[in-house]
Amino acid sequence: MATTPIPPNVMVQIFPKPGKATRVEELIARAAEEVRQHESWISFYRYYKAKHVGSSSEAEDEEYIVVFR
Repeated sequence: MATTPIPPNVMVQIFPKPGKATRVEELIARAAEEVRQHESWISFYRYYKAKHVGSSSEAEDEEYIVVFR
């Protein structure tokens, strides 16, 4: 019995340079819309905005996470 393999989830972390977070968010939102319109084989596409937690000295670091399959 043959089964169709489930595509893997892909996760991308994006760390904008200081002062570029708004532009990065605009580009991610635009890309998300393009994917929804033109890439019907992608069944799941989401992006999230978060505060980056880590070794950075800047408390205001933002991080974007894009997940799709």
